[in-house]
Amino acid sequence: MTENNQPIDSETTEIAGPSWDEMRAEGLMVVDHEYDKLAVYVGGDEGSVVVMSQDFADKQLQFLIVPCANVRKLIYALEQALPDAEEDERAFNLKCEHAERDYDAAVARGEIQEG
Repeated sequence: MTENNQPIDSETTEIAGPSWDEMRAEGLMVVDHEYDKLAVYVGGDEGSVVVMSQDFADKQLQFLIVPCANVRKLIYALEQALPDAEEDERAFNLKCEHAERDYDAAVARGEIQEG
């Protein structure tokens, strides 16, 4: 981990943070996919919670620093959003299943050639 787990390197003032390998080794990865990464760790001298992320489209690391006083509010907000997000995910997956089934049926009827 970086000194004091701070997301900003005090010598260069550039954004820095623990490496993904360090996060994996410490069991801090929430999402660990080749295209998306998300980890949560304690950072800084004041004991904030740091959410570090990176996605395939933007190789730049992103940091969300949450002061301890706001962590419970964040957890509450996430729990409130979860049911709607899960419903949206189910609807999206169902739509994908229907599209895949329709595609397979069109291929079987000879309307579409695979390849």
